[in-house]
Amino acid sequence: MIRLLTTSFLFCLAMVFSFGFNLDAEIQEEGERIILQRCLMCHDSKRIEDAEYDHKGWKETVERMMSIGSRITPAEKEILIDYLTRDLEETDSED
Repeated sequence: MIRLLTTSFLFCLAMVFSFGFNLDAEIQEEGERIILQRCLMCHDSKRIEDAEYDHKGWKETVERMMSIGSRITPAEKEILIDYLTRDLEETDSED
């Protein structure tokens, strides 16, 4: 279990460097925390990295996860959607 948490933490650090520093620091920090604590408990990081959703797609995905038992709070939902959407836009614009 400690190995999994360590791996997840290292993944989050890697995400910080690979996705850039252009996001608002608070959104970036909270988004990464939510992914680590809520998403990576069930999903492989590759699934998130490879997703090609726009804002609507992320909103639908997060809401679907909440409807089937994810422990994402309503406040976390908005931050997570914003983080994932902005991250995707920045990654696409760098290509």
